Amino acid sequence: MAGADPAEQHPSPDNPQVNVYHPFLLPFVTVNVGFAMGMLIPLVWRDRSVHPVLASVLAVTLFYVGSSLGVMQVRWCMGVGAALLVHSLTHHVPTWTQPVVDAVGDRLGGYSYAIYLCHVPVVRTLYAVWTDATPMTLFWSAVGLTFLVSALVGEVDIRLYRLLKNRVDRWSAGIRRTFAMLFLLAFAGATWLSI
Repeated sequence: MAGADPAEQHPSPDNPQVNVYHPFLLPFVTVNVGFAMGMLIPLVWRDRSVHPVLASVLAVTLFYVGSSLGVMQVRWCMGVGAALLVHSLTHHVPTWTQPVVDAVGDRLGGYSYAIYLCHVPVVRTLYAVWTDATPMTLFWSAVGLTFLVSALVGEVDIRLYRLLKNRVDRWSAGIRRTFAMLFLLAFAGATWLSI
C-alpha cells in the first residue's frame, strides 16, 4: 500500500510498550504459575501422582474452565494443569523405552526452559532487523534461530541447574519447603495485588 507506514506493513510481535514488566517483578508474573506449581506440587505430593491420562484430562479441563473466566484465571489454571501433567509424567514408568528417543527427549526437555527464556528476544530482534522478509520466512527463521540459540543457552542452563540443584539438595527438607512456601506466598501476594 503506497504511503502507508512501513511499521504497519511489516508484521511484528506485540508492542513492547504494552507488556513491559519491571525485572524484579518477572518471577511474580502469572505466566510463571507453571514454574511455581512445578516447585510446589512435588513438595506436597512427593511419592505419588495421578496417571498421565487423568492428568491430561485435568489439564485440559482446567484450561477450558480458566479460559472462560479471564486472562489471570486461565494462566493460573494452565500453570496448575501443566505442572500436574509434568509431575504425573515424571512418576509414570513407561512400558517401552527407546534409548535414542529417550536421549533426544531428555536433551529437549533440558532445553525447554532456555527456549522459554530466549524466544521473545530472538523473535523481537529478528523482526526488528529483517524488515524486508515475508511473514512465512520470518516465522520459520524465528523458529530455527530460537532453537539454535536455545541449544547454546540450554547447555549452560543445564550445567548451572545441576550445580545449583546439587547445592540445594544438600539443604534439609525443612529449609527447602520453607523457601518454596515463601516463594509461593510472595508469588500469590504479588498476583493478588496486580488484580
